[in-house]
Amino acid sequence: MTQPAAADGTGPAPDPAGDPVREPDRTITRTGEGHVVAMAVGMVMALTGAPARTARAIVSATAATAGLSVPEVAHTLVSRGLPVTGRVGRALRQSVRLARSAPAGAPVPVLRLAPDRGYTAKVLDRFLACHAAAAADPADEGAQRALDDAAYTLCVLMARRTPKEAVRAARRYLAVSAAAVSSPTP
Repeated sequence: MTQPAAADGTGPAPDPAGDPVREPDRTITRTGEGHVVAMAVGMVMALTGAPARTARAIVSATAATAGLSVPEVAHTLVSRGLPVTGRVGRALRQSVRLARSAPAGAPVPVLRLAPDRGYTAKVLDRFLACHAAAAADPADEGAQRALDDAAYTLCVLMARRTPKEAVRAARRYLAVSAAAVSSPTP
C-alpha cells in the first residue's frame, strides 16, 4: 500500500493520525536524525520558552509517553509543524504541561502508572524497619541484605535512583494521596 504524495511532490503526505511520516516501503525516514532532533528541540524552545535542556527533555518525554523513538517524534514535529495531532500531539501537550509544573532544574517527568497507596506504604514501612535493624546491628549480614532488598524495591516502585530520593518521593506521594482522599472533589 502506497501513501499519497505530498502537495509539493517531495515525499509521502503526512499521516493525519499523528504518527511519524512513513515512506511507501513502511520504514521511518532516518536521514539526518540529529539535525531533525535539533530542529524539534528548537521548535519546542521557541514555543515554550524553555531552555535547550528542558526542551530536549520534553521531546524525550513525549517519545516515551507516545511509545516512539526520539527521532520519530522529532520527525513528526518537524515534518508536520504545529499543531501536532494524534498520540504525538497528546503526548507533547502532556510533556509540556508536566515540564511547566516541575520545579526549576528538575527532570521532566514521564507520565506513568501510580503505585498502589497501600503497597507504597507497606514497602516504605519495610524499608524503614530494615534500615533501623541494619543501623542497630551493622555486622548482621542478614539485616544488610534485607535493607538492600527493601531499598531496591522502594527505588523501583518510586522510579528513583537512590533510597533517600525514593523515601522522599514515597512520603510525598502518600501525603498527596492522603490529602486527595480526605478532600474529595465536588
